[in-house]
Amino acid sequence: MSENPSSLIAMRDSITAGRINMIMRQRGWQSRVIEGEDSLIDSYLNTRPRVTFLGLDTGSIQGELAALRIREIDDQARIVFVCSRSKMEAARQASHSVGAVSVISTPILATDIEKAWPKIMGVVPYAPGLATLEPAIPPPPTTLPPPPAPATPENPTPTIGSQITPPVDGQVKQGNRGRIWIIISLVGLAISGSIAYYLTI
Repeated sequence: MSENPSSLIAMRDSITAGRINMIMRQRGWQSRVIEGEDSLIDSYLNTRPRVTFLGLDTGSIQGELAALRIREIDDQARIVFVCSRSKMEAARQASHSVGAVSVISTPILATDIEKAWPKIMGVVPYAPGLATLEPAIPPPPTTLPPPPAPATPENPTPTIGSQITPPVDGQVKQGNRGRIWIIISLVGLAISGSIAYYLTI
């Protein structure tokens, strides 16, 4: 069994809000009335209603701004403005700005909603007011990423010190032995020469 569609109702006039709630329930819809300081935007995000009825003054936020915030997060939101006859012109202007699907004047009867129903469930108009709407939360400041670390070359150029290969212990010992034998040979030659000299005298 599919869940019944839902509507959201937000306006300062509690009598009109209760009347709309009753009419929508008679149509088989679930309805939620925003009261007091309840957040309209949070309530919309939690319920995702198919239709939202707004007064020009919702109590916590101006109706047109509230509708634009809703359209900002849901471009297919169906907004219905509800107002007194004396405020119909202001409601029509707000309706054009937010792309509302209908405007209904009070006192509301079931026949008023029935008459407006094709528009309410019809195509959602474009909301030109979104073009000038300031973001609710300013974007964070853009920070530049840290510069990349210098790349280490795969074959670094050897320094002068690194080019000198220290001798191995065996090589040092062999070099010392060679020098010793040279010295011994020279000494031997010198002695032999001296002996030969004295023998010839």
